[in-house]
Parts: sequence; C-alpha cells; structure tokens
Amino acid sequence: MAAHEGLHALPGNLQFTGEFFVIGGRTLGVTMNTMRAKILVAEDNFVLSRVIQFNLQQAGYEVTLATNGREAIDQLATTSFDLLITDYQMPLNDGAEVCDYVRKTLQNASLPIVLCSAKGLELDTSVLQQRWQLATVLLKPFSVREMLTHVHRLVVSQNAPSEVVAAE
Repeated sequence: MAAHEGLHALPGNLQFTGEFFVIGGRTLGVTMNTMRAKILVAEDNFVLSRVIQFNLQQAGYEVTLATNGREAIDQLATTSFDLLITDYQMPLNDGAEVCDYVRKTLQNASLPIVLCSAKGLELDTSVLQQRWQLATVLLKPFSVREMLTHVHRLVVSQNAPSEVVAAE
C-alpha cells in the first residue's frame, strides 16, 4: 500500500490508516496495545456519550459507556481501563464520587482522568486537578478534536517510550 493511502480522516491533522496514526503527514507506528486502549466514558447525556464513543472508536480505541456514576464505579470495580473520561454532574454518583473512588478506594494514582463539565464558571478547575490528579479538564461544549488530542497524548504517554516509534 502506498504511503498514506486509505486514510480515515479524524478531526484536525490526525488521521488513521487502519494500522498507523498519521499526524501532519508524519506516520507514527503505534502498537495494537496502544491502539486498543480501553477507555471508560461516564456521561449521562445520551447524545454526547454517543458522539464521544463514535469518535474514540473511529480513532481505534475500545470504549465502554456508563450512563451514570454508579455504573462507572461498577465498571471500574471489575474492569481495568487505560483512561477515564467522566462528566462532573451525573445522577446516582457524580464525577467527584467517581474520581474519589478511583483515587481513594481503588488507590489508583496512575489511571489518567479527564473530567468534563458544563460548570466551568462555577468550578475551580485547578483545585479539582490537584485533588484528583486530573490529566485535564474539558469544559462543555468542547471540541471533539481537542478531546481526541488529549486522549491520544495520554494513551501514548501511558505506553511510552517503547510503544511509539517513527515509521518509514
């Protein structure tokens, strides 16, 4: 196959060939371990959760959805994930309780957490980032491109340096 033939366009300058990510014309070799990183998305908004799921799957990630904080905690109790994307305000258990569960109950300091919130003006994001060692906070509405950029950076950094190499 010729270089960059059969690319699947993703937001921004990120593309996926089905085997490699191409960023700005540069091909990156990413192992299947990185490509199939398992991501838990905890979001009670049906449409937004499906948009996130679709875009992450298009980028090669394995996605599990939780429609509320209780489902997220149940998933985290039984399954190992490479990344957690959670809404801050959800029914049953909110994002704060989900983050507390990961950091205090599971004592998992290495799981990257991306917190999403529509309460950007009401939250002190720097305090939240410090409290739960958040990888990033995305304020709604956020761009899918921005989310994918953060996710890819976090997944690659979790698997670096041996997982990502320049391909010829």
